[in-house]
Amino acid sequence: MNLKNYKPALTRQPDFNDFWEKRKVPFQPDVKVNWLDDYPVKQVKVADVTFTCRDGTPIRSWMIVPNNEQKTFPAVVHFHGYTAGRGAVHEFLKYALMGVAVFCFELRGQGFSPDHALYNRGNYLPGWMTNGIEDLLNYYYVHVYKDIMDYLSWMKKLDFIDSSRLAVMGESQGGGLALAAAGLNPDVKLAISDFPFLSHIEKGVELALGGPYVEVAQYFKYNDPTRTSYENIMKNFSYVDAMNFCPDITCPVLMSIGLKDTVTPAETVFAAFNHLASKTKEIDIYTDYGHEPNHFKEERRLEWIAKYLL
Repeated sequence: MNLKNYKPALTRQPDFNDFWEKRKVPFQPDVKVNWLDDYPVKQVKVADVTFTCRDGTPIRSWMIVPNNEQKTFPAVVHFHGYTAGRGAVHEFLKYALMGVAVFCFELRGQGFSPDHALYNRGNYLPGWMTNGIEDLLNYYYVHVYKDIMDYLSWMKKLDFIDSSRLAVMGESQGGGLALAAAGLNPDVKLAISDFPFLSHIEKGVELALGGPYVEVAQYFKYNDPTRTSYENIMKNFSYVDAMNFCPDITCPVLMSIGLKDTVTPAETVFAAFNHLASKTKEIDIYTDYGHEPNHFKEERRLEWIAKYLL
């Protein structure tokens, strides 16, 4: 297969844009910001943030702001990988030391954040991929995307944030969320998406040998072995498929993929990349890497953040 030309048909439903527009409604969240006075790196200011979502779910994030005389800062919102959390502050100091405010968003139900939504989980399923998938309006990732839209809306209104210089980034699950966030929010000026999960989901379910896509196969195996619900399930997935947001993304985008990745197969990543409407887009191909971080990719992140935000 010629991956560089792999561009499968979108699975967007006719009401895809309308569905998400209806969820962009005003919301005044309850946000508690606890500044850490004793953080040892004095070049930054760090806050432990609790953001209460529409259904009362309190999600956590880090807010890391350069500690200098500058009045406003560009911002990067980081989304974490599947089963992880907001991470540790030290992981993001390099961006703050560049002069960029960093927001480390934690998903409901992952990390240390609870999830107050109630789902029909099915049997034998360890993760979040199929939580509520039979009911689109109560599907796990629909809740997550609404949380992200509300969080970005709150963050952009902070008086020390320059909302004209906003980036989103992440890897794996975080990479897919970065693409969705950029598609849902035209204010995003840079997206960095490394080996994104949640892209071209149907192909991922077909090809993946590990990770969250396997949960979907397990769902059918133990709940619907004849796959009578397959079309409806895939239709519901299409509303959160990162590939389907890519035609609405016009900002610069940096992506990456390892060709030995069996969790987010290369086909699923190139499907998103080739549907991007961005005039400036690049995908770094790491032939001998699988589903794993690497320092080459991190250096590229720093390059693009410096180029497009500073």
